[in-house]
Amino acid sequence: MASIVRIGEGLRVSTVAEGIEDAAQLRALREMGCDLGQGFLFGRPMSAADFESYIDVPAVPGYEMAE
Repeated sequence: MASIVRIGEGLRVSTVAEGIEDAAQLRALREMGCDLGQGFLFGRPMSAADFESYIDVPAVPGYEMAE
């Protein structure tokens, strides 16, 4: 994974990790410099109606969105 992140940095493109399931994976990816991520750690699949109420609450305690 670190190699992919470095390639992305070299090409000046964002890297996205998929399938993040726990905080240890997120921490490792952040240390590697991965830009973005998705997975069950942030949220499970849901209906559009459920998503509307979900977006008002952070998916991971202590995780802040980049501005």
